[in-house]
This record gives sequence, C-alpha cells and structure tokens, in this order.
Amino acid sequence: MPNKPSIRTIGWILISISGLASIFHLLILLQVVPYSVTWGGRLQSYDEVLVMVPVSLAVNLIFITVVSVKSGIWNLPIPEKILNGVLWVMVVVFALNTLGNLMAVTWAEKLIATPLTLAGSLLAYQLVTKNWS
Repeated sequence: MPNKPSIRTIGWILISISGLASIFHLLILLQVVPYSVTWGGRLQSYDEVLVMVPVSLAVNLIFITVVSVKSGIWNLPIPEKILNGVLWVMVVVFALNTLGNLMAVTWAEKLIATPLTLAGSLLAYQLVTKNWS
C-alpha cells in the first residue's frame, strides 16, 4: 500500500500552487506575459489587470498563510474555525476556477491551469476534512 501524503506535504503542494499562480500574475502585471492568456482570455485592457492582479495576489497570500498554519509549517495563533472556514472557501474557489478553466478560450488555461486548480481543490478538501491527529 503506498504511503499517504502527510499534512505538511499537502501544505507544501498547495503553497507551491498558490506561489506559482502569484508569480504568474506578477509576470502579467509586469507585462512579461500577455494578460490575454489568463482570466479566461476575457480581460479587455491592462487597466483591468491593475484591478485583478492585486486581488489575486491578496487572495493567494491569505491562502498561503492559512495553509501554512493548518499544515504546521508556520505557527500563528489563528483559530481552527477560521482556518477551516478559509479552507472551505479555497475548496470552492479552486473548484470554480477548475470549471472556469475548462471553459476558457486559451489552451494554456485548459491544459495547464485546469489540473492545478483541480489538484488545489482536492488537496484543500483533504486538508480541511481529514483528521490529522
């Protein structure tokens, strides 16, 4: 029987997914990557990027913090109910992102982002529902 991933392994995978998304959004903000390859290919201007990227970065920072605390990577006094509430939000956000990526007009979102967001949803679900004690 294969070894099951530890809570820290799941945490590091989720942190990596959010970290990669953050780097990708920073590259869009810096105009290294065209904004047309993300958000379903539906952004119409760089001004929309200036609104979307800070929101995305803030959400990813919150997700990384919550996952770090929940998985024992970082020790902050955040109540378990708050951690679990944010993780449930993550499950839903990643699941909705997966559906959105499947309907995206860009191949990169369909082929690259879809598996990452699906994995994020499933791993966040496991992190919030499994008894790790």
